[in-house]
Formats: sequence, structure tokens, C-alpha cells
Amino acid sequence: ILQSNGHTVSNVLVGTNRGVDLPDFFIGKFPTAKSFMSPNLVFDKKSNKLCLRKILRKNLAKAKYYIKSLRFISDEMKTNKPDLIINFYEGLGGIYNYFYNNRNIPVIAVAHQYLLLNKSFIHPEGSWFHRTLVNFNSRITALGAEKKLTLSFTPFPDNFQDQLFTVPPLIRQEVTAAGPVQKREDFLLAYVNQSALANELI
Repeated sequence: ILQSNGHTVSNVLVGTNRGVDLPDFFIGKFPTAKSFMSPNLVFDKKSNKLCLRKILRKNLAKAKYYIKSLRFISDEMKTNKPDLIINFYEGLGGIYNYFYNNRNIPVIAVAHQYLLLNKSFIHPEGSWFHRTLVNFNSRITALGAEKKLTLSFTPFPDNFQDQLFTVPPLIRQEVTAAGPVQKREDFLLAYVNQSALANELI
């Protein structure tokens, strides 16, 4: 989308659980992309709910690696000198912007999770704890951001006071350009944000 509108993507940095290599399809799109170790949410294997105790224990144990990642991000920003940073829900990206962004590079934060911060969003009952935990994480990812773009199929009023704006989901051009499937298969394709949820679908 950016390149088709005449912008240059200087580089892509991706936070991963273990700082592992990026998948081939991603490297195919962004050959110079680099990964770094980043904190992640931890879910309970039995309930599939967020587990605060495990989140704190696992991420605190890796704190020294995350500090190294922040320095890595800072070095990359000094090397690439971007005019704008787009942060797709990366916690260290928000922390970098708040503590390390000495060049005052403007940041736009993008995520569907920001919808939970919208004052017009109606939350399900009994979700206070997990909503608070997710929103806390969302605010960290958006620290110092000039705008927060919420990805949503459903329109919501913009919160100008919080610089929170609703935009349609970002769908890859390969998906929108794809035609109907000629041959029907005997399976359904579903997307889940953690592998344990697949058991509930099955």
C-alpha cells in the first residue's frame, strides 16, 4: 500500500518470541527485514486465557534480551533515518518511541486491538481483568504515537481526544485480487492467534 502510493519502505523490523528467522514468504516481500526478540503474551494451556503470572515470569526472565533489542531498534533507526515509523502492535516499539526516539520521528500505531480503547465499543460482561490486561499492553505499544489506527470491519466514531481513528482492515493485494475458488474442498480455513484455540474449533 505504501509503495503503491509513492512511499519508500526503508526497512522492516519484526519482534518475535525467540528472535527466530522470519518465514520465507515474508522475506520474499521484504528481503532486508530483520527480527529481534520481543515480549509476548502467554496463555494458560487449559483455559486458553491470558495468564498474568506466566507473562510476568517469562518476560522478566528475558529482560536483558529485550534491552538488547531496544538498542538494536535504536541503531536501526539511526542507520535508516526514516521520516515515519509505523508500529504494528509491537511493545518494544512503543517503549523505544517513549524512551529512545531522540530524533522525534513521528509514529503511527496500527492494530485491531485498539478497538477495545474506543469509548463506543461495548465490552462483554465479566471481561474486566482480561480487558484491562490487553488494554494495558495496547497502551504500551502506542506510547508516544501521534495516531492510533484501529482496524475494524465495523465503523466506529473516531476519538479525536485520544487520536484514535477507525480504518478498514489491511488486506493483502493478493487476497483482494484472487478470484473465486473453482474447486470446493472439504475443509474450512480459520485464523486463530494461538494454536491452542484450534482444539476448540475442532
